[in-house]
Formats: sequence, C-alpha cells, structure tokens
Amino acid sequence: MAIETSNYKLEMPLETEFYDITVYNRNLGKIDTQMKLNANTVAVSRGGTGKTTWTASRLIYPSSSTTLTQVPAPTKTRSFLRQNTTGAPYWSAPSTTLEKTLLSSGWVGSAPPFTYTLSVAGVTTTSNQDILPDLDITEEELNALQAANIQDGGQAANSIVLKAWGSKPETDIPIRIIIRGDL
Repeated sequence: MAIETSNYKLEMPLETEFYDITVYNRNLGKIDTQMKLNANTVAVSRGGTGKTTWTASRLIYPSSSTTLTQVPAPTKTRSFLRQNTTGAPYWSAPSTTLEKTLLSSGWVGSAPPFTYTLSVAGVTTTSNQDILPDLDITEEELNALQAANIQDGGQAANSIVLKAWGSKPETDIPIRIIIRGDL
C-alpha cells in the first residue's frame, strides 16, 4: 500500500507496486491545485497578504503582526484618512455647515440662564461643533446675540442645548453650525 507525503499528501507507491497512471494523475492534480493557490496567495510570513481576493480600490494595513486588513470605503465623499491611538486607520468625514435660526419664542425660563434646545441632525454626544453668527446677520440680530451671552449647555444625539446668561433674545437670531469632521 502506498504512503503519502507529509505536506501535500501525494501518493508514493512502494517499489513492489505496479505503476498506476491514475495515481500519477491524482498527484499531478494535487500539485496543480497547490501551485495555483501558491501563485495567487503569498503567506504573510513570506511578505504576502495570505489572501486570495481583495476588494478593488481599498487600502491595506497590518491589523496585527500576522494579519492584513482592508480599510472599508468611506461613507461620505471628501472624507480623509486618520489614525486612532493604536495606529489603525479610519475615515473621518468632512465638516458640515448648517444654517439655523434661534427663534425668540424658543427660549425657556424666566431668569438666566435661559435655555434653548436646537435640533441639529448629525450632532452626537461626542461631536465637536462651532456655532457662529450667520453671514447675513443684521446689526439688530448681532446685538441680540451678543447681549444674550450664549454658552454651551450640552449636547445629545441630534440636539444642542444653548444657555443665555445675559438678556433673553427678543428677536430671531440666524446662526451657522459647523459640525466638525476634522477633529
């Protein structure tokens, strides 16, 4: 009875056995299969990826000392690549600018600090945003904004709380909110 090689399990007939073309052909089939696999895959230990397929146009990085991983595609256009504290890459979305109006009727409270809860899609509990006067703000609206002395009152998913420590605004105030993707 034939013995097998240790790596690819090729059949090795004994000297006392007759030549059999089917054994020879089976061995060639195993060799061909393994050579094709070797041609498509190079082990990580030999400088390869250890993979047979990849998604086109994706970056590859070492996610451990023996594993290579592809960075997924960004979910927003104009995203840019960053690294976390472990060095793993990730996509960061660009900043988004929104225009909102702080309605005078939306302020709550009878004494400072007056509060205003502003609905802003894209704000998270940890996102960073800048709140600025709108580009077309009038002098009256700017005076109301400055007199209100508005400060950060916290944030939650899709909302920002503002506190007015000065005068309660009696006019609507147009603002811009920049949800920062670059921080």
